[in-house]
Amino acid sequence: MTETKAEYVTRTTSKPKDVRCPDCQQIFGTVVANGAQLVTPTLIISHVRGACSNCGFELSWYSTDRYIERIQLRANGRKP
Repeated sequence: MTETKAEYVTRTTSKPKDVRCPDCQQIFGTVVANGAQLVTPTLIISHVRGACSNCGFELSWYSTDRYIERIQLRANGRKP
């Protein structure tokens, strides 16, 4: 059995991190590739806008926002 690209990206990322709904803690997916992509079991996502299927919390996730956050943290002398 071969692994999917989503499985490969998750497996080869040094520090994958789960993205959870801030209200109900349901897992949306996993951030991989230095925060550039959000991976679900079937998708690799660079941007998404939607709502939590469990509680209705509105979600906006954009890889460009993650890059900007990392640049700001580095400029302030903190690790991303």
